[in-house]
Amino acid sequence: MTAPLIWPALLSILLAAAPFAVSADSHEHEHEHEHEHEHDDHAEGTHNHEQGHEHAHDHEHDHEAAHLAELGTLRILHAWSNATSRGPVRIFMKIQNRDDAAATLTSATTDLGDAVIVGAPVHAGGDPLELSELVIEADSDFDLAPQTVYIEIAEPAHALQQGDVAEVDLTFADLGTVDVDVEVESADATQHSHAGHNH
Repeated sequence: MTAPLIWPALLSILLAAAPFAVSADSHEHEHEHEHEHEHDDHAEGTHNHEQGHEHAHDHEHDHEAAHLAELGTLRILHAWSNATSRGPVRIFMKIQNRDDAAATLTSATTDLGDAVIVGAPVHAGGDPLELSELVIEADSDFDLAPQTVYIEIAEPAHALQQGDVAEVDLTFADLGTVDVDVEVESADATQHSHAGHNH
């Protein structure tokens, strides 16, 4: 006589528990959705960071290329000149010879005008003297710098302003010619603005 009364009681218990089961399932589904959204945001952030890093690397590579010219085992770094409204224009740079034989710079040409290699050797008493050539010894660095050795255009075709880029072609005996970009620094600069940077 008591069995028929048990079924309605069990049915009431099941119906009362059902909303909690549905609520728990919905909460679990929302948690999974939030986790997927966080994962997508993280992946997008990582991708953007990688793109930014690649862009910075490309910019750095372009920046490096602008300060470096190569001809075989020769490397020409940080070519620069001072801003000037008239002559002479003097061009400076670092030349690295990574060969086991000397390299000889025989001439420099530029669209600014006639260019010559000038130095102040000891035997000339320190006075500027036109050089027929410049020898860069094997496995050594040579700095063309103010008051020492440089390339000179006595009467430039036009003024040079800070930020301009001129071009000079350097010819080395038995090696060929290399085009070099010359950055124009301020009128009172004593070195390239990026001197000391590794390339």
